[in-house]
Amino acid sequence: MHHIATILFVGFGIASLVFSIAHEAYWWKRRHWIQARGVVKGCKESWDDGTRYFAEVQFEGTCGPKTFVSQYGSNRKPMIGSEVKIVINPSSEAAAEVSISHRILISLAFSLMGIIAIAVGLSVKPIKDGEQVGGGNALEPPSHPSDAPTKSRATP
Repeated sequence: MHHIATILFVGFGIASLVFSIAHEAYWWKRRHWIQARGVVKGCKESWDDGTRYFAEVQFEGTCGPKTFVSQYGSNRKPMIGSEVKIVINPSSEAAAEVSISHRILISLAFSLMGIIAIAVGLSVKPIKDGEQVGGGNALEPPSHPSDAPTKSRATP
């Protein structure tokens, strides 16, 4: 049984680390994009798993103003008219909103989850014969009356 737990924890840990590395590689490809500022012009709402707001950001492209919808949602509605950091692909003028939570926090969170899950998976030990599987609480009554401790009284 402990082999299943080990496989599940280590598998989840490896998947988390792979996602973290893929996320960093995705952003690493954008290192040559142009950094700029955009203005939030509106937002799109999504109700898939709670309300999420995706900012509509406008920036000045080579052929005039361009607008894109951020792929990173937030549970807070973006402030219309606020400036945000963006990166722009010089070849296609595709753009993406940049913030610490979009880049570093996501990678860090999945890396930490992966490391912890792998550590837990590798530390799972099998239950030895004679170890109590269920209960084990000193406050629980014994499961069978013959298991109850007997009280001995000292007689004067």
